[in-house]
Amino acid sequence: YSSSRFDAPDYSFDAENDDIDDFFQATSNLRIGTEWKFMNFSFRGGLGFYGNPYKDNDSYGDKTMYALGAGYRERSFYFDVAWTYTKSDNQYTLYGYNNVFTNPADIKNEITNLVFTFGVRF
Repeated sequence: YSSSRFDAPDYSFDAENDDIDDFFQATSNLRIGTEWKFMNFSFRGGLGFYGNPYKDNDSYGDKTMYALGAGYRERSFYFDVAWTYTKSDNQYTLYGYNNVFTNPADIKNEITNLVFTFGVRF
């Protein structure tokens, strides 16, 4: 995140690029997963950890994801079901310009998805 840059032939973006350097840091993301197959069945699972891109740790910014899935495949069709859960805590400030700040809003996101897929091969 800290190495992101704005660039244009007719504008330098020095102030914006300095802000990127001031507010963001390098981070690490880790994703691991597995899939197991038994006859026509498959079972999947995974985890994802995404680091905080903000230098100010009060801004939160990290995210954790969990996923599970199962499927059944035949020669002419397949059916899959997948569940994902994502959790993140963030802090947003509506204004923050020229030393004028408002109280930040603490945003706690929890997103759950359940996806069914049916396919036909021909």
